[in-house]
Amino acid sequence: MIMLKPCPFCGDEHPEITSGDLVMCGTETCFGNNTFDLWNNRTPQPHIMGLVWTHKTPSVPGWYWGRYPHILDLVMVHVGQEAIARAEFMPGSQWAGPIPEPREPGEEG
Repeated sequence: MIMLKPCPFCGDEHPEITSGDLVMCGTETCFGNNTFDLWNNRTPQPHIMGLVWTHKTPSVPGWYWGRYPHILDLVMVHVGQEAIARAEFMPGSQWAGPIPEPREPGEEG
């Protein structure tokens, strides 16, 4: 029996094997060679762990994580001032961001 660890990103304690080489939870997908080892050895990415999903549409230009109804994958979207002004966002979408720029090595956060 294959034992999968909880998702380190969303905390889902019961990720599911949807086919022979695909593991999914509430927000994450993992597939390919050595899928189960990859899943069990993933670690949260500190640069995005402070972001929280919201249905509130972006109000500041920048890069955002986006998640859309009926689309399994997360997407990274650049939201410009024009899109904000026209409110061109898919109904039911969720957003996390803006994503902060990375620091140079040795820079203080």
